[in-house]
Amino acid sequence: MNLQQFLNNQQYHQTIIDIILNIKDGSIQMYQKLNEETSDIYGPSGLKNIQNEEVQKLDIIANDIFIEKFKKNNSIAKLLSEENEEIINLNSSGNYLIAMDPLDGSSNIDVNIPVGSIFSVLENNPNGFLQKGESQQLACYVIYGTTTIMVFSLDNAVFGFTLNTKLKEYMLSHPDIKTPNTG
Repeated sequence: MNLQQFLNNQQYHQTIIDIILNIKDGSIQMYQKLNEETSDIYGPSGLKNIQNEEVQKLDIIANDIFIEKFKKNNSIAKLLSEENEEIINLNSSGNYLIAMDPLDGSSNIDVNIPVGSIFSVLENNPNGFLQKGESQQLACYVIYGTTTIMVFSLDNAVFGFTLNTKLKEYMLSHPDIKTPNTG
């Protein structure tokens, strides 16, 4: 079952589904940049981020990709990215806030260690981004490694989808992820 079929079978709110699909589209574009691009996308950009870390070219590319995907979604009010000093205002009437690290571990790229994208989706309320983790409406990460996997937690359930690189579609590969009782 692909991601779209899975989401169609669930009772999730359409705005959350749309955010998941924004992440899906952006992550497939990132997969293509990481694995199919031939232009000069690797190495440092010469900039530092707000944590005073060296910004890689792929950090900027990932940030731009996900910002563009989220800009098209009217349900997103604000976006907080590790790559930007300021909050990005998108739609003042939007119901959700997204905090993201568009490409975590980008310094690992030169030594072929997996990298990922991390997202936290919160309701847009007076507390802004300063909310408890349990207030998250959606938590999601994507790992770009030997396979590309998207994992998200929604309504107390966790699902994993592996990217079929030929079809450029995520397929349900981990239908009910649980933390082991021991380990």
